[in-house]
Amino acid sequence: MKLKLFNLSIETQDPRPLHISVKSFLFLVDRGELHPVSPNLSREFTEEDYLDFDNLFPPIIGLSLNDIAHGNADVKTLEFNDLSEGMYLCVFEVEDKIMQRKHVNFLAFKISGQEISKLYSDDMYSREPVLKRVEKIAEIFGIDFRDILKNLRTIGLHID
Repeated sequence: MKLKLFNLSIETQDPRPLHISVKSFLFLVDRGELHPVSPNLSREFTEEDYLDFDNLFPPIIGLSLNDIAHGNADVKTLEFNDLSEGMYLCVFEVEDKIMQRKHVNFLAFKISGQEISKLYSDDMYSREPVLKRVEKIAEIFGIDFRDILKNLRTIGLHID
């Protein structure tokens, strides 16, 4: 199974003022623990990525291809090839430089055969505290929420 995630930095005034950066991370849940998954390839964003981007980012991050087209954006496509069956957690670190704040959003899913099933997803309006969301995700995965927090610290995210 193949998956694309994206790292980006965008600054624009039209259709709305934005100055946002997003870093994407992927973890595999294996034997009750999270393990970071490195992309097979990091490359420039191209037309072949448009649909994948617009299927992923608008509901979770609140950015669309329209924002990319109207702004000064640097987008990298992260390709994960040959993902095995199992449960995965995508972590999106979002920094809003205008509002001067950082937040994190999550997407948990399961790969079974050629099917991807969404298990949990934040959206751009998620207001629940991060720790509560991490506890929900840990319950879905059947793991200790402290393991998720430990792994988030390994990528520089400190959530208490």
